[in-house]
Amino acid sequence: MSTTADAITNVVLVHGAFADGSGWRGVYENLTARGYRVTIVQNPLTSFADDVAATTRVLDQQDGPTILVGHSWGGTVITEAGNHEKVAGLVYVAALIPDSGETSGQQYEGFAPTPKFVIDIGDDGYGFLNRDAFAVAFAADASEADAAFLRDAQVPVNMGVFGEAVSIAAWHEKPSWAIIATEDNAFDQAMLHHMAERAGARITTTPGSHAVYLTQAGVVSDVIATAARDALATAYAPYDPELLPPVVVRYLEEHDDPAQREEIAELFAPEARVVDEGIEYTGADAIRGWLDKTGSAYTYTTTLLGQTAAGEGRWTVWGRLEGDFPGGIVDLRYQVAVEDDRIADLVIAP
Repeated sequence: MSTTADAITNVVLVHGAFADGSGWRGVYENLTARGYRVTIVQNPLTSFADDVAATTRVLDQQDGPTILVGHSWGGTVITEAGNHEKVAGLVYVAALIPDSGETSGQQYEGFAPTPKFVIDIGDDGYGFLNRDAFAVAFAADASEADAAFLRDAQVPVNMGVFGEAVSIAAWHEKPSWAIIATEDNAFDQAMLHHMAERAGARITTTPGSHAVYLTQAGVVSDVIATAARDALATAYAPYDPELLPPVVVRYLEEHDDPAQREEIAELFAPEARVVDEGIEYTGADAIRGWLDKTGSAYTYTTTLLGQTAAGEGRWTVWGRLEGDFPGGIVDLRYQVAVEDDRIADLVIAP
């Protein structure tokens, strides 16, 4: 995969079961307003092969690298269709993320049931979400009017699709992002985190129902934009401290230990700059204050995922924070520059 930092402008959106592409309207409008070229797939939901074929036809029409986005069952579709040569990155939105050789149905094994998600299956093997349970099951945070529209516009799915296996999971070769809605009644939260973590996805958690692509269109659009910005530059190697300067390794591996706060401050050059959550801290006193603030606000641990060289004296490292802050989990990039064996510049961003 190319490691050029050029941004991607093509986005393809893939809906899931019991729905059509109209629910992507808010994301479509948000992204097109930012200058992205957005195309929405209309899955027939008649078979796994048919949905992959529908997505592939749209990918064939793209004029360059593309971010492929799937909601719910659409996650299984993009896992297969994402092997297309034009796909540079994958975004999973409240989605299934099977591995190679696995079916969608297998993803539920070992996880809690979701009794609010009631499917009525006809004699022909096609399923609708139960009308009376639809709002709670699918769109609990949508307006009454939006939930009713989704209910009345739902597309039945051939239930056999959930027993069809992925051949090659594209996330093994393509960078991926995952959005997990904390009030999703379609999937157990542990199941969603398990799938996303196994895929190495950069995870964003947000309040929302299974219809998070509709009700949190801004959050979803922001993650897609991040993927478009970073996908061609995030083919990083698994974390290896031997590939980084010792001063960077010590900061990354010890900065979440309150007992090491003063020692961590000494790792920075006297006039170093730190940018965190968009706020700039310059100089030793400001950086000490920043370390004190971040250390006292929340308790968290950091799992380092990978790194890549970003030029002479510069590296980008990816890490996952888990703790008692809102959302509980976030993936971050640490863009760090080193001069004379001390950190001269550090930018922390999603």
